[in-house]
Amino acid sequence: MDTYLETERLALRRFTADDADLLIELDSDPAVMRYLTGGNPTAPEVVRECYLPRILAGYEKWGGDLGLFAAYEKDGGAFIGWFHLHPEPEGPLDEAELGYRLRQAAWGKGYATEGSRALLGKAFTELGVRMVWAATMSVNHGSRNIMEKIEMTLADTVPTPSDMEMVEGSEHGGVRYEITKEQWKQQWRGCWHSGRYALGRQGCGHVVIPTGCAGRGRRLGRVRAAAGLAGPRWRPRS
Repeated sequence: MDTYLETERLALRRFTADDADLLIELDSDPAVMRYLTGGNPTAPEVVRECYLPRILAGYEKWGGDLGLFAAYEKDGGAFIGWFHLHPEPEGPLDEAELGYRLRQAAWGKGYATEGSRALLGKAFTELGVRMVWAATMSVNHGSRNIMEKIEMTLADTVPTPSDMEMVEGSEHGGVRYEITKEQWKQQWRGCWHSGRYALGRQGCGHVVIPTGCAGRGRRLGRVRAAAGLAGPRWRPRS
């Protein structure tokens, strides 16, 4: 495995051109897609023709350091979903979005918190990132709890994209959380050992939070990406 990042229980790697079936299966679960499409699956051809090529192009654009990464359990090797860490398409490289989408079988195990915390550490110690942000629906309390567990703070509210108004809770809009490098350094000093988040060491025993595509309407890739157990990435309208 071409490992991008490891935690105590997870290994993250870059996706390859052969991984379409993993993404199709993940997006076929109505529970996973609850806060993205109202439970509707992503069409396989969208994954193959749009999502996956966009993911691979991101590695080229950002030198493999940023993008969307497949996540596996180290014990048994099961695919559990993905995490992402990357800037806006035309945004500054020192501001990155954090997110994830996990299979139902991986929920409730602390994986989202564990992977997200490790990505924050990598962003701030290895990748030159100054600020990390994440967003989700206001009603997605699972996602919001994870943002708060990793010490991100509520920074703003964002409107519901027009193509997501049918999703449960969309009338309440979305929320954006942020954390800067300086804030992270103050909160997690001593919890990052040799480029790896150390679960359970030095008082840091919390257990560690991704996107779409421009095809089939601009909504894919701009608004339908996860930042929560099944929650979307929300962006302020420009």
